[in-house]
Amino acid sequence: MLGGGSGEPGADAPFGGDTSRANGSSIALLFEYPAAKPEVRFVLAGDAWASVLEASLDRLLAPGARLAVDGFKLAHHGSVANISETLLARLRCPNYLISTNGAIFRHPHARCVELLLKAHDGPGKPRLHFNYLVASTAAWSVEADQTARGYMAFHPRGLSLTF
Repeated sequence: MLGGGSGEPGADAPFGGDTSRANGSSIALLFEYPAAKPEVRFVLAGDAWASVLEASLDRLLAPGARLAVDGFKLAHHGSVANISETLLARLRCPNYLISTNGAIFRHPHARCVELLLKAHDGPGKPRLHFNYLVASTAAWSVEADQTARGYMAFHPRGLSLTF
C-alpha cells in the first residue's frame, strides 16, 4: 500500500516539494500523434513529482533545450508541490490544462498559476484552460487582468474544449 508522506502540501509549500509516495508513483506520459512524425504533442503529468518529469524530459532533450508541446496538463491539479521553474524551463508550450473543481484542497494554487505565467516560453500568449469556473479558478477569468498581463484563460462553456 502506498500511502506515506506528510499529507497534502498546502498552497505555501515549496515548489516541487511533493513527497507523497502515491503521487511519486503516478503515471505521466508524453502523447505524440501521429507517432512517426508528430503533429500534436501533449505532456499529461498525472500527479507526478516535478523532479520525475524533469528527469524524464532530460532524457529526451539536449542540455538547455526545450521540448515543444501543444499542451501541458499540470500535475496534481495545479499544486505548487508538483511544479517548478526548472520543469517549466524544459517546455515551450502555448496551452496549459488545469483540471480541478477546487474541492477539498482548493487547487489550483495561485502561486502555481502565477509561476506558470511568469515562466511561460511558448508561442504567443499563454493560454490557461480550466475545466471548472469555481472560486479557485475565477481569478483568471477577469478579462481586464488577462489583457493587462498578456495571457488568455478559458473556462467551460458546455461540454467540450477546443484549441
